[in-house]
Amino acid sequence: MWSTQLPKSNNPRRPISSATYASHCPPHALLAQRAAFPRAPLGARPLTTAPLPRDGARARRASAGHSIFAAPLLPPADKSFAPPARPLALTFPQPAGSPARRLGLLDPLPPPTAAHEAPPAAMSAAGRSMQGTYPGKTANQDSYVLQELKPFAAAEEAAADVCCAAGGDALVGVYDGHGEHGHHVSRFVKEQLAAQLAKVEAAALRDEARAEGAFAEAHARAQDSLVRGSGIDVALSGCTAVTALKRGRMLFVSNVGDSRAVLGRLDPKTGMLHAINLSEDHKPDAPKERARIEAGGGRVHPSLVPGRGFAGPARVWDPSQRFGLATSRSMGDTCYAGPNRSGVIAEPELTTRKLDRFDKFIILGSDGVWDRITSQASPLPLPSSLPEAVEIARRAKDADSAAAQIVHVARERWRRMGPMADDITAVVVSLY
Repeated sequence: MWSTQLPKSNNPRRPISSATYASHCPPHALLAQRAAFPRAPLGARPLTTAPLPRDGARARRASAGHSIFAAPLLPPADKSFAPPARPLALTFPQPAGSPARRLGLLDPLPPPTAAHEAPPAAMSAAGRSMQGTYPGKTANQDSYVLQELKPFAAAEEAAADVCCAAGGDALVGVYDGHGEHGHHVSRFVKEQLAAQLAKVEAAALRDEARAEGAFAEAHARAQDSLVRGSGIDVALSGCTAVTALKRGRMLFVSNVGDSRAVLGRLDPKTGMLHAINLSEDHKPDAPKERARIEAGGGRVHPSLVPGRGFAGPARVWDPSQRFGLATSRSMGDTCYAGPNRSGVIAEPELTTRKLDRFDKFIILGSDGVWDRITSQASPLPLPSSLPEAVEIARRAKDADSAAAQIVHVARERWRRMGPMADDITAVVVSLY
């Protein structure tokens, strides 16, 4: 619900800020303001809430000019954050006489050609990780993998998409450990899954059903090795696992837990960059996960705090009701296993996608990233409603700079929330 009543400024010398104006006015009021006062700032808030330094503010005003767009995501701390080559179009429909139409900001892009439907021609990948801070923390429990794979040899037509030349083959993943031995678990699972998935043959990836079986088997073997052969106590320790396997022009993303993979894709009609979630977070209170757990007799509810009632996120509880885990799927965590898949399971969910030239970025992150940076745009039709993670990647000069900036932004937002911060890990794959 929009409100047009603005709050009063505490300082009579300082008028209401443009950010406050934007947060209290509907989109049509912002456009009306722009039409009436062409040189007045739009008031769209930057995607980061950190105050911009003076040089960044000057650069923002100089690069924005008179156009009706959100401010740049971050102040250009280094040369990697150059202004975009083409301004971002507004995300809501504009009538023929609107200011945006008159300024020529919504000119149609050239129609897609056969070249755009071709697979990517090249790719690069990089990852960054940062240890969190909270009492008693001594290690970064996140791990990630970047592994180049030898492409498949030419095969029959049924497996042509996984064998074609599409910028190279690779395996990348993020693994977020938790519990006393979570850092050991994440490193072990990273190595096991990389070894298992690298051995999957082209024939096992020729269709989605076979691929699901191959990924399920790889995770089952990694779980068995973790429980029986690692020597790590995994009763109350485990890790999430989001892994992306690129073979030819086919992308396979498996997920266990609440780490996440996101695809940055250009809309061929508007030229805007959109974010597409390639995985679903496995939260205990997600309808499908809750139904599975409770159907077998498991329990899902937040922690019960004496004198306060239920508090915190929903958790899956062990049979004794003493321990609760805030994710419904995990590698390890044998204490939470239940009969008939009623507890925490290590079964992956798989997403399969055929890549083309409109697919620009693949971003994988632990929940330390996604708890502070959005993977999807805001539902509000404002110019600043942009998918933050892919916007950072788009503005960065390369994959390494993008991964570093994502981690930096997430860490700064954690810092502003208080002294405690989760481990933060991001992997970025740039497609060309």
